[in-house]
Amino acid sequence: MIQSFDLIEELQEMYASQYGLTNFITDESGDIIMLAKGHNALFNLLLERGAVNEIIETVTKEFELSKTFFIDILPGVYACIAPVEGHPGYLLWSGVKIEPSSRDMIKNKIDHLIDDGDIDSILSQTPLFTLENKKEWLLSAKKAAKMISRLIGGGDSLFSEHLKVLQEAVKTEEGDVSRFLYSFLEKNSGIDFLGICEQRNDDLYEVSHAAGEEAKRIQGASFSPGESFLGRVLLTGEQAFWEEIEKDPKFTFFQHYHFYPKSLFCFPIQLRDGNLSLFFGGSRTSEVITDKVKDLARNMAMLLEVVLSAESLRKENSGHLSRQSALADISMMLVSAPDLKKISYILVDISMSLVKGPFSAVMLKDSQKQKMMLVSRGDIKGEKGSYLKRAAKDYFTATSDLPPDRLVPSMKKLEGSSAIIECPLYFRGELLGLICTGTNSPVDQETEELLPFLQTLSLIAGVSLQLAGEGQENMMERKIEVLHSSIKEFDAEAYRIAEESVKIAREFTAELDISKPLIKNILIACKLHCFSHEYLAEMFPEAEFPKIVKDGTRVLAEDAAFKNEEQGIGSQIFALAVSYAKNEGDMEAVIARPYMKRIRQEFLSHLEDSKVVEQELPLEPESSHTMESKSVESTIKNHKNLSSREKEVLDLVIQGLNNKEIARELFISEHTVKNHLTKIFQKLDVPDRTQAISKVYQLTYNGSANP
Repeated sequence: MIQSFDLIEELQEMYASQYGLTNFITDESGDIIMLAKGHNALFNLLLERGAVNEIIETVTKEFELSKTFFIDILPGVYACIAPVEGHPGYLLWSGVKIEPSSRDMIKNKIDHLIDDGDIDSILSQTPLFTLENKKEWLLSAKKAAKMISRLIGGGDSLFSEHLKVLQEAVKTEEGDVSRFLYSFLEKNSGIDFLGICEQRNDDLYEVSHAAGEEAKRIQGASFSPGESFLGRVLLTGEQAFWEEIEKDPKFTFFQHYHFYPKSLFCFPIQLRDGNLSLFFGGSRTSEVITDKVKDLARNMAMLLEVVLSAESLRKENSGHLSRQSALADISMMLVSAPDLKKISYILVDISMSLVKGPFSAVMLKDSQKQKMMLVSRGDIKGEKGSYLKRAAKDYFTATSDLPPDRLVPSMKKLEGSSAIIECPLYFRGELLGLICTGTNSPVDQETEELLPFLQTLSLIAGVSLQLAGEGQENMMERKIEVLHSSIKEFDAEAYRIAEESVKIAREFTAELDISKPLIKNILIACKLHCFSHEYLAEMFPEAEFPKIVKDGTRVLAEDAAFKNEEQGIGSQIFALAVSYAKNEGDMEAVIARPYMKRIRQEFLSHLEDSKVVEQELPLEPESSHTMESKSVESTIKNHKNLSSREKEVLDLVIQGLNNKEIARELFISEHTVKNHLTKIFQKLDVPDRTQAISKVYQLTYNGSANP
């Protein structure tokens, strides 16, 4: 079952638009499970008229598919088919391209599908299938299929895995933690055993749960802080990973119980009462802990904090099973919500329903935008609105971390109104948001009894918010990298500009007193400079960098209608960096606008300061030939019509270097060298390089730098 439809559709769209293709996905039965995306008119026509159905049926039923391959769905009309790794029978179809020599034959084949007048138009828009692009098409299809495999249910998408494990954690019933541990072991290779240690008295800890072959031998084993591997984590309060532990003296703790692991990890788990428990696990066969195992262990430790805290709350509130059941359903809704906005709406509705009050509001902190999102239901005007502003300031502008007693639900009494419940949403001590819910009564026993349930809600909501935030950030970064990588495939020069502008912008912004989120947005804007801001805004509707691209592009275009006051510092830095990269390091050609005078000067000063100049000083007297060379160099250097880069190219031409050697010397492409030479010949009014050399010597002997 496919879980990440939206992500896969976005990936299909990007792949299709990049290569001018249409693509879709079929399952092992040949059914189309992800509809066609793309604007390849010929392939869309063939799909619409059913001309591809027989091919799909033949391929899915008769072919053993393990490699990406081409198939001619009509003579001279090719599609590329890539198996989706890890999902037998799933295929990514992309197409179509046509052989240049087969146009007339193709026209005859599809003549009955469309009016003849439109055939030429469709074929002219269809990409060509050539020897040169075969390999590129195969590689791109394989890459797209591999990325799709990570987004299909059961793939290795971290966010999907987080949600599945968290859903199990929420469903775990009291006293059933061991079953949860066993369930985790079944799904994850590389981990052979898992366990939990809990405090039994002031001095001793005990292995309270153990899962895995032979791990039951250590259940009930006790130790003091500092004793053995596990006791060390109690002292440091930090997670730890150990490899080849049989060689360590601390291994004797396990030997006493006839248990012999070869690698071990351990995480401290903070409980509601402030005490620590331990989560541990490892392998009985492998002496090495892989990065994948480390990531899985971190996820499990994070989720166990929720499970154990929720279990503690259930024990405290055993008389309210009906409400606990309701909270379990709420938690299931929370962990299935894929983004922050949906989670906030759920929290508003549920908190208002639980309390049965006149209003509820959820405030979520957005550190990247340095703003706060507010979602509310009910009447929050007047004193209630003023209260929400004070609460936001009180919680979110604290200069230091909030103390533990501020991270639990509490009651506030407003003058002239009923009580308000404040419920902080946090993850491992970090405040992520705040629920404020009004009540219809003053502070009494009934409203106070709601606090433990809201505490449970805040625990699950805090983890859900953390995972949703990570999921959104990873999703955005993945989309950014896909777009950035695509530039390299279709426009090498645009990719060079992106790389160079990111590099110089990163170095320059490091010297400025601007926020890290703004720096990040500037760098992303440089990375995606060649895409239109409309496209970026559609792809990343919540992000800030599309506006930087929009404004910076208008600066580069010297749009006279663009008012000076509209210029943000981010768009100006973007324009400077991209301008510098486009002009291949020519400082004189960097964009100059009156309102950019100060920042441009700082930018140029940075470039000057960062230059490294190497020189050789001769010990022997200069020969007449050297003097002559210096005179020629001076002529080139003082030429008023040539740019800095053109002077460098001309100087190397005088030295006898060919285009390839010049490109290598200046770290630019041969195509760029040819462009520079064309401009040089025009400015010197000469037809070729021989005449250009002659013209330079003529200017030298005439004592003039002007043509």
